[in-house]
Amino acid sequence: MNVLINFIFRRIWSSKTNFLINLQGLSIGMIAFLFIAVWIISEKSYDRFWDEADNMYRVELQRRAAGNELTNTARNFNGVGPVLRNELPEIAAATHLDKDIITVFTPTASVQNVNMFFTDSSFFKVFPRPLRSENPEQIFGDIHNAIISRSLGEKLFGTADPLGQSFKLNEGWEYNVVAVFDDVPESSHIKFDLILQRKALLYYMRNFDYTTGMLDNSRLSSFTVADPYSESQWRGTRGYTYVRLKEGSDIKLVEQKYAAAIAPCVGQFVANNETIQFSFKGVPDIHLAESKEGEMFVNGSRVRLWAFALIGFLLIITSLLNYANIAVASSMSQLQSRGIHRVLGANRRVFYLTVLLEAFVFNLIAGAISFLPAVICLRHGCLIAGFEFFPTTFGTILTILFGLIVSGTLLGSIYPFLFLERRLVQANASLKVTARGGGVHSTRALVVFQFAVSIFLIIGTISIFKQLQFMEKSSTGMNMEQTMVSFSPMTMIKKPDEWTKLETFRNEVQKIPGVKAFTTGEIVAGSDYHRSSDRVWLQDGEESKFPFAMAHVDYNYFDFFDMQTVAGSLFNVESKKDGREVILNESACRQIGLSPAEAVNRFLQVDGMPRRIVAVVGDHHQLSLREAIKPALFFNSLDWNRTVGYYFIKIAPTGQAATIAAVSDLWRKLYPQEEYHFSFLDENYQAAYQADVNFGRIYLLLALLTIFIASMGLYALARFASKVRVKEIGIRKVNGAKISEILIMLNNDFVRWVAIAFVIAMPVAWYAMHRWLESFAYKTELSWWIFASAGLLALGIALLTVSWQSWKAATRNPVEALRYE
Repeated sequence: MNVLINFIFRRIWSSKTNFLINLQGLSIGMIAFLFIAVWIISEKSYDRFWDEADNMYRVELQRRAAGNELTNTARNFNGVGPVLRNELPEIAAATHLDKDIITVFTPTASVQNVNMFFTDSSFFKVFPRPLRSENPEQIFGDIHNAIISRSLGEKLFGTADPLGQSFKLNEGWEYNVVAVFDDVPESSHIKFDLILQRKALLYYMRNFDYTTGMLDNSRLSSFTVADPYSESQWRGTRGYTYVRLKEGSDIKLVEQKYAAAIAPCVGQFVANNETIQFSFKGVPDIHLAESKEGEMFVNGSRVRLWAFALIGFLLIITSLLNYANIAVASSMSQLQSRGIHRVLGANRRVFYLTVLLEAFVFNLIAGAISFLPAVICLRHGCLIAGFEFFPTTFGTILTILFGLIVSGTLLGSIYPFLFLERRLVQANASLKVTARGGGVHSTRALVVFQFAVSIFLIIGTISIFKQLQFMEKSSTGMNMEQTMVSFSPMTMIKKPDEWTKLETFRNEVQKIPGVKAFTTGEIVAGSDYHRSSDRVWLQDGEESKFPFAMAHVDYNYFDFFDMQTVAGSLFNVESKKDGREVILNESACRQIGLSPAEAVNRFLQVDGMPRRIVAVVGDHHQLSLREAIKPALFFNSLDWNRTVGYYFIKIAPTGQAATIAAVSDLWRKLYPQEEYHFSFLDENYQAAYQADVNFGRIYLLLALLTIFIASMGLYALARFASKVRVKEIGIRKVNGAKISEILIMLNNDFVRWVAIAFVIAMPVAWYAMHRWLESFAYKTELSWWIFASAGLLALGIALLTVSWQSWKAATRNPVEALRYE
């Protein structure tokens, strides 16, 4: 064994250049593969931390009528959970969540943008978390009870153990902390820091006096939980329904039985010729599933996941094939010595053991080199990729690395062994090697594969960046530049002077130097509409079933954002804020079957009320270009239905620091209980594309790495080809061949191989990128020049790689090659 090890290290030392080139390629491949593998594990680990996570499901809703999809949403009716729990013995628990983002106040602190759920007493049966409470059985016993996370307790009270403390919400509603739960890990589609009872929401809405900021005991009403079978519990879809199955229950059986269970509750929809369908989405599957309307947070992408898995696999295979190619090339010079060893009695087992140990040492060194950079990259994220990794144990990284070393050792030893074994002739230690043998053809096939992968990635890279450029240059339909956006004051919701202070803020903020304009609204670009209705049709037309998005906006909302007026007159300061006038976008106009000019002054029936169409505005992209523009109705009203709206302030590009400071001072003067938190709207909107930008960045990086590694493999094969044909080249030169003719002869094969690789890669790349572009509602085209550029680029890289070796071979003195002939 010592002899073999010494032999291996002597071989490494004798071919240091090949060793370093090979080590570089294999190490890069391992680092990239580790990066991708751990990211995939992180993405697939979402919501796996819940106890018995495979028994947890979200109940999703689809409604259809007259061939139109009315809704396909993650939200559901209030009554769904209780009815399913009552009717289906397979369901152990069900809970309904009303999500909100609020500000929490204490006498000494306030925390904005707290993720909160109004829910019921079954919540922790579906979503179990470690709780600390003096009386765990009674945490939902009083409507004033609150359960908070440890991190929120530290922010509000300076301690992770705030039991017995009290706080207030936006409106002044007061709650007592009766339990504290461990924070939900980041690897979850559902995030919350505050749990309140849904019946407390209804109780406060009925009895809270917004004038005094106190519960009005004189009009205190008793509270009873609504019957889940009543029609009122099967109307709105504001919240989310989750269920937990009993151990051993089959979700397929639940899917078969639920229709009969809910039949008595959906009669109103059947009477309207609507089809209601529920689906049960496993909680661990939500993060990578196709996004539904009303998702709590932005989901991941299964397409991106599988794309990176494929790229990672192709990259490591390219690295291993590259190692095999260089191993074969570097071994050709030692075929004669190996043949002598065989003549002297060395058997096949010893020969393979030598190749195996050499591959193992090589992969072990590459793995050791890869470990530290991979850990640094994984633990601190990657600026180029823009991905966030959740804590990964060293055990996971070492397991993957061990698998790579074992796989690399086997693949890196079997192919070189079989190749070289066929070359050994025991009967003659003077070995004759030709360039036309079967082994050379095998090597050519590997290089064709490597360059097919490279061309595939080049086409993908160009296509991705062409789509990103298309999205960047496409008009959104609204001017978001230099626009500050903030939540409207949460402490003012439903207060008697809410709108008086709004007008005061409007007048005062526009007096600040540097402020150009101000407006408000309940929607913000980059986030979906909060409301929709499928009860919209022309007053003198037939009733239709098609969902229209709806939003309440300020009178100057469209002027503020420079949105195009297609027909009619926009709202103005004199317009009534009663919602009786409506502005349509072009998509809504097309949906009702009228031209913009024809639509103006017609009446729409919206949820049973007539609304006069006063104008039509151009379509704008409320969401990213992945989403189709929705037919939308806009009302001149500031009734945000107890939700938080947005303040928009357009400022000058110069002197922004002073302008922002002045706006903050005005805010604190009018709303002393709240801090002024703002962001720039265009930056927020661009965040919707960040996942695609990150995808393009890492795709480009992996493509460059793959091309680099494939080029090294091609370099090795060029060296091999020039060595085995050195005498042929010498003879040709002696007989008058020109250097250009020698170069053409040596490079001809490589050009042919790249051409074959292009033919293989082109249809595969077209199909893959066509499928990727299908995820965008608005997309670029797969132009012919993308494929032509990829082929020419790959050809140029190949010729640059091999030409130096070809030039050295073509200009070599033929006397040196034929000295012993």
